[in-house]
Amino acid sequence: FTVVRYAGTALITGSGAGLQVVTAAGETITLARDVLADITGVAVEDTLLAAASPEWIWVFRRPAAGGAGRPADLATGALAVRNPLAGPTGLTFADGRLVAWRQGAGTPAAVTVDTGAGAVTGTVAGLAAPLLQLEPSPGGLVSLDRAGTVRLVPLPGGSDAGRQLFEAWLPGTLCVVATSDRELVGGRTPVGGTAGSGTLLRIDMRTGETVAVPGGSRSTFDLAWDRDRGVLYSLGIDTAGNTVLLRHEGSGLESERVLSRQDGEDLAASLGLDPAGGAVYASLGYGGIVAWDGNAADTIPSEGRVPRRL
Repeated sequence: FTVVRYAGTALITGSGAGLQVVTAAGETITLARDVLADITGVAVEDTLLAAASPEWIWVFRRPAAGGAGRPADLATGALAVRNPLAGPTGLTFADGRLVAWRQGAGTPAAVTVDTGAGAVTGTVAGLAAPLLQLEPSPGGLVSLDRAGTVRLVPLPGGSDAGRQLFEAWLPGTLCVVATSDRELVGGRTPVGGTAGSGTLLRIDMRTGETVAVPGGSRSTFDLAWDRDRGVLYSLGIDTAGNTVLLRHEGSGLESERVLSRQDGEDLAASLGLDPAGGAVYASLGYGGIVAWDGNAADTIPSEGRVPRRL
């Protein structure tokens, strides 16, 4: 319970699940119940939006845009699939397939789901520890687990299925993204070092070599890669303790530019990238979403609710 009040002949209790009355006879009566699903994962690809709760996975299909330039609502009908992982679940699209992966503690697991029939079509092999992240890569899926190990594992059904493609133990790594079929970039908090050693790490999957990219952050916790333009975006904490949105360019990502800065640490912020137009969005702070269109940063105001996951 988060709150309890005595009402003369009964107790009124409140929690995240709603309001209840507990009578003197021990009877429990529900006054109000929270019927909103606890969404733990969201993924978007083309006209598909997928969302996961511990019990269900839903797939929505976006119809054609409405008139007068107005975007259309999601289709009222959605494919509902009983969540085979039965717990907090992350989602991503890879090679046209929806991949659901188990978040938090417990045995690591990931499966592919047919977005048309709603059936589980395969199990991802090669996962060894509870996952922090699972993202698409040109060669399969790149995973980051809670032990600090980065792996490249194949999608089910391919010629490489069943064997591990790459593995490296990189303590302090907080996020990772594939920038090509050969290279990964990780964001980290340096362990046993200083921010001067770089909080971006380039990882060559063929040689195993890692190269730190010098920069002004003392920690990097989210990344987004614009493949078409060869630009990397990051969210990190600078040496003054503020949260910064950065743009990285160049063959070695050596060129760094601050696009936006938020006072204080906002480790719940996230990045979203529009691959078509190249715009990047960051949920920095609680005043709205920072939007960078390639020339200037603007703010999309928050109304009523503050977006966190983009």
